[in-house]
Order: sequence, then C-alpha cells, then structure tokens
Amino acid sequence: MNTDFDKQRSKVYLILFLFILLNAFKITFIFSDITDLPRQAVWCKFISSACFDIIVFALIFSARNRIFLAAGYFLQLLYLATHYVYYSYFHSYFHLTQFILQFTEGAALVQRGLVPFHSVHAVLLVDLPVFILALIFYGEINSGLRKVKKAKIKAVLLSAIILLGLFVYKDNVSEGDFSLQSLVTTPFLGESTIIGYHGLLTNDIVQLITSRDEKNLIKQFNYGEKELRFEGKKEKPNIICIQVEALDSNIINKKHNGKYITPFLHSLTEKSVYYPYVYAYHDAGATSDAEFSIINSVIPLSTYVSIKLKNYAYPNSLFGKTNNFYTVSAFHNNVGSFFDRRIAFRKMGAGEFYDINDMQLEEQGWGASDGDVFGFILKALEKERQPFLYYIITMSSHLPFENVSLYYTNDEYRDVKNVIIRNYFNSINYTDGAVKDFVELARKTSKNTYIFIWGDHTPFGYRRNQYFEQSQVKENGYFKQSVVKHKHEYAEFVPLFIITPNGERYTEKEKAASFLDIAPTILGLTNVETSLRTDGVDLLDYPIKAGRIPLEKGKKADRAILFQKLRGE
Repeated sequence: MNTDFDKQRSKVYLILFLFILLNAFKITFIFSDITDLPRQAVWCKFISSACFDIIVFALIFSARNRIFLAAGYFLQLLYLATHYVYYSYFHSYFHLTQFILQFTEGAALVQRGLVPFHSVHAVLLVDLPVFILALIFYGEINSGLRKVKKAKIKAVLLSAIILLGLFVYKDNVSEGDFSLQSLVTTPFLGESTIIGYHGLLTNDIVQLITSRDEKNLIKQFNYGEKELRFEGKKEKPNIICIQVEALDSNIINKKHNGKYITPFLHSLTEKSVYYPYVYAYHDAGATSDAEFSIINSVIPLSTYVSIKLKNYAYPNSLFGKTNNFYTVSAFHNNVGSFFDRRIAFRKMGAGEFYDINDMQLEEQGWGASDGDVFGFILKALEKERQPFLYYIITMSSHLPFENVSLYYTNDEYRDVKNVIIRNYFNSINYTDGAVKDFVELARKTSKNTYIFIWGDHTPFGYRRNQYFEQSQVKENGYFKQSVVKHKHEYAEFVPLFIITPNGERYTEKEKAASFLDIAPTILGLTNVETSLRTDGVDLLDYPIKAGRIPLEKGKKADRAILFQKLRGE
C-alpha cells in the first residue's frame, strides 16, 4: 500500500515539477525577448515565475474539476501569445484596450491564418505536453495533493517568502528606483522597463489608466497655421540625418590651445549650408523631444513625454510621408526600449530601427561607441537600395561625458582643470572625428546624398565655467551669451549643417532656425508629392523669409531678434 502511495506521490511531484519548470521557463524566455532585462533580472524573473506558479497551481489543483486548470492554462496561453506575436511583428507592446476594441478583427486574422507566427513562438507550447499529462492524471494529482496538505501549505508559504525576498532584493541591488510609481512617471524609462520589473498585466493596467488622458494630450498638438505642398518628381536623392548628442552652438567655433575642439564641424561652416543657431525643443521628453519635433514638425508636449504616447498615429510624420518611396531606417547606440524609441520610430513609419543589440555591437560604458555605429551603417550603405532616408542618433558625447575616455583620449585637454568640461571637450572631439570619417566615406559610397548634421540639445547643467561658452546660459554676464531669455524662458540652441551633393555654401547671419524647419526642408528634397502642416520653412530656400518661431505654451519669438540676442547685438 505504501509502495502504491509512493509511486502516486512521485508521479504527482514529477508532473508538477516539470509543469512549473517549463511554464516558468516559457514566461522568462518571452520576457527576456521582448524587454531589455539584464541577466541578473532574468534569473529573478525565472525564480519569481516558478514561485508564483507554485501558489497558483496549489489553488487550481485543489479544485475537483479540471476545468479550472484548462481554463487557466489557455487564458495564459492566449494572453502571452497575443502579446508575444504582436511584439514580434510590430515591435510594439499590445494593450488590453487594443484587445477589447479590435477583438473582431483579431479573431478574423486568426481564423484566416494571417497571424504572423515565427518559429521562436514555439516556446509558447513548450509546456503543452506536461499540461496534457496534468489533465490526464488530474484526479491522481488532486488526490495526491490532498494527502500532503501540510507539505502543500509549506510550499506555498515558502514561495510567498521567496517572492517577497526577491522583491526586496531587486529594489536593493538595482541601480535606480524601479518602483512602479517611479517607472510610470520617469520620462526616459519606457514600457519595456515596467514590463520587465512588474509584468505584462501591470503594464496593461497602467496603460488602461493613463490612456484615458491621452486623447486630451494628443489634441494639444498644434501642427501650424499653414499647409505646405510638395510636387512629385522622378529624381529622389538619398538623405542622411545625424543627430549629435549634446552638440552646442558655441562649441563649433571654440578653440583650446589654439586648436578647434570640433575641427571637422568647424570646417563645415564654410563648406555647407550652415545655420549657427537652431531652436531646440527640449521639455518633458528630454532628449527624445529632438527627434519627435524634427520628424513630425510639431512642438512636443510640455507635460508629457510625447514619444511615449501609445495611441498617437503620427499624422505629420516625415517618415510616413516618404516611406512608400524611400527605405527609411533609424540607428541608435542605445537599446531600443529607451524612451520607447523602437516602438515610436516604427509607428512614425521607419521600416527598421537598429539598436545596439540589432547591430551586435559591444557596450562601451553606456551604449555602443559612435565609431562602431557609423561602421555598421557604412556596411549597410554598401547594400542599401536607393533612395534611402537614414536617421542616426549618436550617443558617445552624452553627459556626464565619461564614456569616451574608455576608448579615446585627446591629451590636448589634460590642462583643463574642470573635469566635466575636460570630458566634454574630449567626448565631442571624438564624435567630431567619428562624424568626419563617416561623412567622407558615405559621400564616396552614395554619390547623390544630402547629409544633415545637427545637435539634439546643449550639454545642460554645466553653465558656470570659464572654459565653455554654453548655449543654454542665463544672462548673468559670467561669460558670453549664446542663448536668450525670452518671456522668462531659457532657450537652447544648436547648430545645423546641410552638406549638399553639389557643395552648396551658405551661412545664415540674420535669423535663427528651429527644429520645425528640418522636416519641410527634407521633404522639399525628396520630390515626393505630399503635404505638411507646419510652422517650419525650407532652409534651402534661403535667406529665411518667415518672421517668428513657435515656442512652447503658445508663445512665439522673432527669428531676427533671437539671432541678434544670441550674437550679443
């Protein structure tokens, strides 16, 4: 009799052990594939999933009817499959609101076999054989667990203690605050981080709550007073956009020990179409406001991270208006989940968004080096179908400007006493060289190509220093003013260079430009028949004829007055 009981108990334990192990593996694999969880967090996810399974299975297998097991398994399978397949295809996270509103359309796709399954999705069924065994031997499992009631209670309590311990451990070892409240309110942490640390269901609930306000937020976008129309023509040149991290207007002409800190970019002031002062929108979305305002030619929100709007359709996107004629791709040194860039760029109309993992580049401090990213892009150019539109976001010169020192040092700046400014000079000098090498090779590889280079914002936070005339400065007379205080607001300005195939040269000497001007300028070059609602102008139709630049909160500033103030006139 005891032998029969031992065999039954062994069978019960083996099936439960395999079920828990494989189910936890399935969940962990999916989470690691759709988020950027570090290895340590992946192990925590596996252990927490196994503990959670123990608690849930203890409840489910206590019921006499196996219907609860079947329902629970298939509901989990449907939930995970929907999110995983959707992410694999759209590179965006699926939300419960979409499931509810698009259930009929989704069911029709499934019925017609149009769901884009991939071989990797087979992991969804990795625990299916054990689930079937659990159904077959459900009676024995139910009976066996009833006979070891105390052991079951102990397993549940131990699992709960481990879950609590993992929760405390995660908060103590993580660099930064990864509490749910912090993740929801912190601009640069996207959905990927919420999902990685708190789960898909938690993220779904958060999005259900926050999406109630999104409609009102989206209504706040002002696309401008005029609609520009562009004629369609056969010739379509290539476009390369390089958005340089922390590239300040004044650094272009800054010397140290008699040498320019950015010698290549300074040389472009006489070899390109050069706008020394471009108004940079830099608000609630931090650095992501640059690409949001540039690509969509619209002022970003001041109270919400615009690029993280889940239900925004990007009706004014430069990418969306050109991707039927151009191969549109974006590249960035960091992971694609940062600021939800991968998701947002795909929604804007980019065919591909390559992050550090996609490019298979080595992490150097924080993100890949600019040189490595440019190297990957140069190889892509050799095979790229023309015409193409590339959008590149650099990162090496990101504050606190310490990454570059891991792989590049210019001894010219050793005598700069202030460490932050010394590191900035070293970083931006490195990026200047990387941009130079890339531009020269790209122009040889792709002849009919326009190259745009601009900064995303100034290296804010380091204002009072004799070594650096920063563009975002208060009018305190401490050093040369390069930015203005307009209606109690401090404005940041960055440079813009447009390198044309025929070597066009022009320097703007009277008016400031803005990020809103870049999209209409590029659209004018693409020769795509389309229209654009914008307050921006075509910067290749110089000199600038427009009078004012729209600012945040409905304000406007005279372009000529801004330029005069920046020059100290």
